[in-house]
Amino acid sequence: MSKMLSIIVISFFSHTINAQQPYNTLLGSYNGVKIYSNGSISYASNDYNNYNGTNTGMKWQCVEFVNRYYLIVNNKNIRIAGTNAVDYYSTASQRSMYNYANNSSVSPAVGDILCFGGGLGHVAIIREVGSNYVRITQQNGTNTTSDLNFTLTMSVSNGNYNISATNLSSSLYIQGWLKNSQVVQTGLAKISQGVAIYPSQVIVGNNFQSIFTLQETTGSPVTYAAILCAIVKGTSHAVDMEVKNNITIPANGSYQYSSTQQWRLTDPIGTYQAVARWKDSNGSWYDFTTTGNGINNKSFSVATNQIVLGLNPSSELDFGNVEVGQSKTLTFKVTNQSISTANLTLSPASPTSPFTLINNISITLTPGSEHIYSIKFTPQSSQSYNQIWYLTHNATNWSSPWPIQLKGNGTSSQLRAITISGQSIISNYGINIQVSPNDKNGNGNGTTGFIRYYYDGQPVTLTATPVAWEFYGFEKWLKNGSYYSNQRSISITVNGDTEYTAVYNSYVTHHKLNVRSSNPNSGVEILVYPNDVNGNSNGLTEFSRIYSHNTTINLIAPLTTAGKYFTKWLKSGLIHSVNPNINFSLSEDYYLTAVYENSTAIDYGSTIDLDYSLFQNYPNPFNPTTTISYSIPRTEFVTLKVFDMLGREVATLVNEEKLPGNYEEKFDGTNFPSGVYLYRMQAGNYAQTKKLLLLK
Repeated sequence: MSKMLSIIVISFFSHTINAQQPYNTLLGSYNGVKIYSNGSISYASNDYNNYNGTNTGMKWQCVEFVNRYYLIVNNKNIRIAGTNAVDYYSTASQRSMYNYANNSSVSPAVGDILCFGGGLGHVAIIREVGSNYVRITQQNGTNTTSDLNFTLTMSVSNGNYNISATNLSSSLYIQGWLKNSQVVQTGLAKISQGVAIYPSQVIVGNNFQSIFTLQETTGSPVTYAAILCAIVKGTSHAVDMEVKNNITIPANGSYQYSSTQQWRLTDPIGTYQAVARWKDSNGSWYDFTTTGNGINNKSFSVATNQIVLGLNPSSELDFGNVEVGQSKTLTFKVTNQSISTANLTLSPASPTSPFTLINNISITLTPGSEHIYSIKFTPQSSQSYNQIWYLTHNATNWSSPWPIQLKGNGTSSQLRAITISGQSIISNYGINIQVSPNDKNGNGNGTTGFIRYYYDGQPVTLTATPVAWEFYGFEKWLKNGSYYSNQRSISITVNGDTEYTAVYNSYVTHHKLNVRSSNPNSGVEILVYPNDVNGNSNGLTEFSRIYSHNTTINLIAPLTTAGKYFTKWLKSGLIHSVNPNINFSLSEDYYLTAVYENSTAIDYGSTIDLDYSLFQNYPNPFNPTTTISYSIPRTEFVTLKVFDMLGREVATLVNEEKLPGNYEEKFDGTNFPSGVYLYRMQAGNYAQTKKLLLLK
């Protein structure tokens, strides 16, 4: 009775320990990584966990634990948003991991991720590997303390490892396991009898055989996903012999590979190598290593019993331009790529032709040999020449007689003139015309009109470079006064004296800046940067300057002149600034007046009836630009910056020392998204922040 009571008590206690725990219950930890209960397998909290700012997934799913485990233990973020547990195996490479299929010859190991298929799948961390079992740590497996150390059965057969998911769920199966680093098998079997090819010289269209023998050397059976004999040419893969799949070599045993294949007519002749290779469970191929006198890179040749010629170039010799009375020689090569003798005859079209054969007309080529034909072109007049010569032969890969096209141009020794000029509104800004090639005297091209001399038929390139003044851009080329091309660079063939003109016109909007003093007779020299386009210095009386659109202008008025003192700038009669030094972007015509009055000199280091102020931007809301105004009563270092609602600085409008005065700054929101932004002004101990609204 007491024994029965004891059994009942133990059973009850065990049931309490392994009962499914409520959501968010801490079940324990493995390698310092905590495991929580999800309450039930089907529960989705829609609450995501963050570890040190990294999203590890939804609490407390299996993938959240695996992601967090690798983040803590391996310092590696393997999470891919939007994927389920069933996707881990197929997306291994995207997680910078390597997958090995269940029943693979690569053993699972501690720290690997075990991947389950079926439904949404399941993932766990392998914590122990035995001879016939693996133990895993998981989250949302049973939602009991068993998740800390759950046992699955494993079988090993012919060197392959197979894990069963039955202990956890009958609806799941094992896809495989993911490793943090690649496992490369070096090959447990080695080549004991080297790769052989029969016959040693393969003839195109005939059968040939590849053979090699493998010897298992470690005392344990080994299974390969596949083995084959690969035929390669240099570093390029050529053809494959038969693939033998799922080959198992017993302990200390051997296996002989043999495959017979016909060399295809489409595969080129030449020297090849036969290499024995094996494939792992990931589909990667490796070369076998050797033992004893084994050779794993057998060289052999492929030939043909037909006569095969190689021609280089195959159909044309172009001599280009050759001056009358001069000569130019070109060559072409013939190669006998067969195992038989080739006979060739090259027949000129005419003995009086400008093309002449320098060496033998008829030759005999032994197998593997070559011959170089040399042909000379000597034009007798200024014209184009075209002829076809014929190569008669006994090869099978080219028709006979085979045509060889010969062509060339005879050019006159008479020099022709090309006159080049630049036409623009502001002529004193030189236009540099690039000419290629330069004239025979080696003179460089100039910035004004010039002449170059070339022979008839000679190709010449003219390139008009941008004029050194931003108002004007290239428009077109004229040839002898008539339109020729709108391309900046033109290629021509010289044929008679010709004049080419590069035409430039204005494409840039520009504005007029008028500047004067309220008492010009006293002589006020106002500094302007940049100066006017003609380079003249600004004068003592009213003057005008022309600048392109959006040019930044800086005006500096002297503080005193002839007993009078600067008080303000007027723009079109209205107060623009009390600062003698002003900067603005020229977007319209400006009429500015520097005002001088009989008054006490102003101390610009003290208050000018101003206060520290940051005004609301206008317009607000805005799109895309708005104006921000502010004032300071004394000289201060001022910063005006724009921030987004997260406090990140997005623009700096002012970051410099400013004299007393009222100021305006533009903020352009073209490249920013709609929303509320903050702008903050700092001047000495004064600081103010306001909001602005960008609506697109």
